[in-house]
Amino acid sequence: MGRESSTLPVIVWAHGGGFIAGDKSGMTTYATIMASRGYAVIAMNYDYAPDGTYPTPVIQMGEMVSHLKSIASRYGLDASSVIVGGDSAEAQIAAQFAVVNTTPGYSEATGIPTTSLEKPLKGV
Repeated sequence: MGRESSTLPVIVWAHGGGFIAGDKSGMTTYATIMASRGYAVIAMNYDYAPDGTYPTPVIQMGEMVSHLKSIASRYGLDASSVIVGGDSAEAQIAAQFAVVNTTPGYSEATGIPTTSLEKPLKGV
């Protein structure tokens, strides 16, 4: 990949399932492909509806990114190079997480807390 650093950029991914089903274990093939291209992939589960009411999954993605920062040095991860994404409806989780963390005033308007990021997200 031509990176100067020995740390890996990170993809945080929410599995598909329409907010009511699915599991991160279904991400094995995608994670393996992305790892072969020089990325670390963190696949996350989240609380489903109806117990996990909105905006719980968006907040949980923020918690995952915060946790990533706390373990980055231990696992050789680049916490300043984070991409978030998701399959199907869970792409909305990633998109809203990105908007909350990059659009001034949106966090306050929605009541969804921001996540302290070293640098802006690399992609969604």
